[in-house]
Amino acid sequence: MKKALTFLTALAMLAASASVSMPAVSAAGSYDMNITVDLSGSGKAISPYIFGINEYAHQDDLKKVRTTALRQGGNRMTAYNWENNASNAGADWKHSSDNNLSTSDAPADCVQQLSKEAAKYGVDYKLTTLQLAGYAAADKDGTVKEDEAAPSKRWHEVKAVKGSAFADEPDLTDDVVYMDEYVNYIIKKLGDSQAKTGIQGYSLDNEPALWSSTHPRMHPQPVGIKELSEKSVEMAAAVKKLDPKAEIFGPSLYGYTAYDHLADDDSSTEWETLKAEGGYHWYLDYYLESMKQASEEAGVRLLDVLDIHYYSESCRNGTADRLQSVRTLYEKGFVENSWIGQWCTENIPILPTVQASIDKYYPGT
Repeated sequence: MKKALTFLTALAMLAASASVSMPAVSAAGSYDMNITVDLSGSGKAISPYIFGINEYAHQDDLKKVRTTALRQGGNRMTAYNWENNASNAGADWKHSSDNNLSTSDAPADCVQQLSKEAAKYGVDYKLTTLQLAGYAAADKDGTVKEDEAAPSKRWHEVKAVKGSAFADEPDLTDDVVYMDEYVNYIIKKLGDSQAKTGIQGYSLDNEPALWSSTHPRMHPQPVGIKELSEKSVEMAAAVKKLDPKAEIFGPSLYGYTAYDHLADDDSSTEWETLKAEGGYHWYLDYYLESMKQASEEAGVRLLDVLDIHYYSESCRNGTADRLQSVRTLYEKGFVENSWIGQWCTENIPILPTVQASIDKYYPGT
């Protein structure tokens, strides 16, 4: 199925088979409207990628909802160690390395639990996260102090490619976590992406533009533009070598600022230099083109889904505002009460601008 974008935003319309008119409604007394739903056309099936939730595993939330896709992602996954299931909370919780994601010592327990929960509740599509930032939690011994920042005994180095034969069970004594060995282990335990119990999608880490603030004891410097592309290419190629039909999601950006210039700030000129050289409108253009070029060189598509996250910056308050803020994504003329609405109008609505980048720099994504 061709996918342009992945968002946790959807509109579902359930009604009879004819055109339905509804009376005027009001949201917080300021958005009066008439709604007409025309169901006389042929319509099309709702994509299974629309109604999804984020699920770490070892949770029982799925019995409360009907969903067609599960994402195993979030800040914790950036420092997840598949060999022993240790993870680090970073700035979210005392920089703690612990058993929050799994109390088991069995390798890859988190993703195996994800597969079991999906099977239990009839969810076909499963997306898990691969680690790109460079280190994973070595232990479950609690807070990592400032003087224990990576590299230290509290961390194990993460490498995308092992470069030698995969072991049946990971080596817990080499202080290195290999990601291609992880994918191979998943395939051995669960099947490949085409198997009912397998993993269909792999996310290239989580919100890398925030690594330096969320995980400063593992990646203290802002992620570089070329750094992220190079790591993304290496990881994606490793996955496709083992599971050619698995889908790669990237770059898993946290919000508008990252779409524009990733994590580049006044201390760096990397983005401004690359932007001028390539004539790019914003960072997403560069990322798409770099992945397309690498895919052509590798002879295989290395990016299937452009994965971006959106959190409203609106200054209004309450439920009504949350419902309205999504309009920034798709509605021409809507202006949210935020710095995005004030200063970034050239890219609003956001989705058409993102789609234009895809069409120009990596069609079919």
